[in-house]
Amino acid sequence: MVKYVLVFLIKGVANKYHRSLTRKLAEKFKIENPSKRVAPHITMKFIGEIKSKDKIRELELFLTNFVKHEKKIKINLRKINNFGREVIFIDVVKTKSLLNFYNKLYSGLKKIKWMPLVSKFEGKNMHFHSTLAIGDIKRKSHEILQYLSKRSPNYELLLNNLVLIKKKGKRWIIHKGFKLK
Repeated sequence: MVKYVLVFLIKGVANKYHRSLTRKLAEKFKIENPSKRVAPHITMKFIGEIKSKDKIRELELFLTNFVKHEKKIKINLRKINNFGREVIFIDVVKTKSLLNFYNKLYSGLKKIKWMPLVSKFEGKNMHFHSTLAIGDIKRKSHEILQYLSKRSPNYELLLNNLVLIKKKGKRWIIHKGFKLK
């Protein structure tokens, strides 16, 4: 059994900024660097464990068809934010075009009978973000946020890919990528 997640991979200057910042945080605060386990990304849907190749093929077919009909959209990564003391991240600005894109994607994924739904974090509760620090940060989160308070990332990107990643050991690797038109 392998765990899967559907993500948008962050590329270019924003990727370099993200990797550099997670490395600095790991060194300065002696915390784990999430960029060592998974490439900088924005999660679109946690899939979870998939046991059968038929289910993988069904998901791949859905994504292949989905990207044929959807255009790239502009998204903005802007400012540092956090979920309590557990996660520190770069926020993604919720725009109408991002919400429309996501709602189409999520609605399609919900039609796949075996697809797990986690309504607490998905659908109308989705908070788009790119994680900078997670896990071993609870006691240091205030310090980390203070350190990051002088930073104000502001990147405009094209959401031009959807990538199915899978967990292999402690790392997440690319299973298959899908380019938007």
